[in-house]
Amino acid sequence: RDALAKPLTSLGHTRPAMAGVAVVTLGQDGSQRAVEWAVSTTGSPHAFVLGIPGQGKSVTTRKILRDFHASGLPALVFDFHGDMAANPPPGAEVLDASEGLPFSPFEVPVASQNPGSQTSWEVAEIVAMVAGLGDIQRNATYEALLKSYEELGWKGRERGNQLPSLADLVRNLEEAESNGRAKNVRARLRPLTDFGLFRDQDTERFDPASGAGVVVDLSRLGLEEVQLAAGAFLLRKVYNDMFTWPQGQGMR
Repeated sequence: RDALAKPLTSLGHTRPAMAGVAVVTLGQDGSQRAVEWAVSTTGSPHAFVLGIPGQGKSVTTRKILRDFHASGLPALVFDFHGDMAANPPPGAEVLDASEGLPFSPFEVPVASQNPGSQTSWEVAEIVAMVAGLGDIQRNATYEALLKSYEELGWKGRERGNQLPSLADLVRNLEEAESNGRAKNVRARLRPLTDFGLFRDQDTERFDPASGAGVVVDLSRLGLEEVQLAAGAFLLRKVYNDMFTWPQGQGMR
């Protein structure tokens, strides 16, 4: 996970020019010639950095991110250990996830034809993955989420004026359990609901498409379940936001 980095953008800056090609100097070969990796929109831009502790994964990853920056390509880094946050790429923001993620986990996709149902299912899938829920527990979570949306006017194709809160989800789950429709779901969800994973109110607009890079420091969240939930909801946020970005020929 030291090497988990995606060429995206972040918050608080003017959008930089999109890079067509980002050249990374990985090192030298036996003849002292530079070994370069040219990342572009053609071919596969994916890579893994593998090694046992102490072999230089973090150093290599930081070198890659700095060369990305030099090519005009920002990065979104999920930092599980805090080392990237302590020494971020040039210009990158550091977001301390322990202070709460600055967006709602219940944001709906812009173009969804059934926003309440679709979001309820997507969030239930994340919750089930993180909390290790079974099929029946996942379905109970979905129904509690769906009820939370419907209470606020999200019914079928209709869109409500506000999003549900974690408190709404907890209330509907507890009601389902008291009526015998679900068992042990509330207890399994405590890492997501009781550790301040999301801010009660947004204090800034989290826009991963308008900056010079961001390092999300997950190291201070403590519980692994909370770290995984933060990463999953961040990826969902970025994925949904991508559909609102203008078309472009370069990498973001």
